[in-house]
Amino acid sequence: MTAVWQSLERLGDAGRRLHTGRSRNEQVSVDLRLYLRRRILVLQHLVRRVIAALVDRASQAEDALMPAFTHFRPAQPVLVAHFFLAHAAALKRDVDRFDGARREADALPLGSGAIAGTSYAIDVQALAL
Repeated sequence: MTAVWQSLERLGDAGRRLHTGRSRNEQVSVDLRLYLRRRILVLQHLVRRVIAALVDRASQAEDALMPAFTHFRPAQPVLVAHFFLAHAAALKRDVDRFDGARREADALPLGSGAIAGTSYAIDVQALAL
C-alpha cells in the first residue's frame, strides 16, 4: 500500500473524500479519453466498411480504364480498380493511425497535476482501480 493510501486510512472518512490525483481537469481528461476509446472503435469499423466497398468496386471494374489527373489536368490512363484501391490503401493507413490514437487515449492522466505535477507520491496504478 502506498503512502498516500496509508495517509487516507489514517484520516478516516475525511481521507476517503480527498481527491488527491483526481482534479476536475484530470477527470475531464479521463472522460474524454474513455469516450475516444469507444468512438475510435466505431470509426474504425465504419472506415473498414468503406474499404470493403472500395475493394468490391475495384473487383467489379475489371479492366476498365480512366484518366488519372495531376494538377487538375488529365494524365496517363489508369485502371479504375487501381483508383479505388489507392483510396482503400489510404483509408487503411487511417485505420492504423486510429490504433495509435487509441493507445494514446489509454494513458491515465490522473495524478499529473494541473500545472507542475504534485509533490505527493501518486500511485497511478492504484488510481486506475
